[in-house]
Amino acid sequence: MRKINQLMEEAIEELNNQQSNYNKLENVPVEKLNSEGSKLDSLGLLTFINIIEEKMSNEGIKIDLMGILMEGDPNGVMATVGSFTKFLEEKMKDLK
Repeated sequence: MRKINQLMEEAIEELNNQQSNYNKLENVPVEKLNSEGSKLDSLGLLTFINIIEEKMSNEGIKIDLMGILMEGDPNGVMATVGSFTKFLEEKMKDLK
């Protein structure tokens, strides 16, 4: 199975191919996703979450990220690339 960092990098690249230059994400921990100052609008964030869910599903991991987002991301796990990556890594450990 690929590492979460690799999946995140691929997902950001795939999303960036669909975004204008102004809205492209950087694969750095402090890049904001679902917080004030994010380059993503709501559609961009939904697209990104969908890409991540699909990539994880392809690895045999089922996770309801849309559900977390629809709940308002109460724990802030999707606030930045770094917090989201850490959350996904912890979820992977829980599944082992």
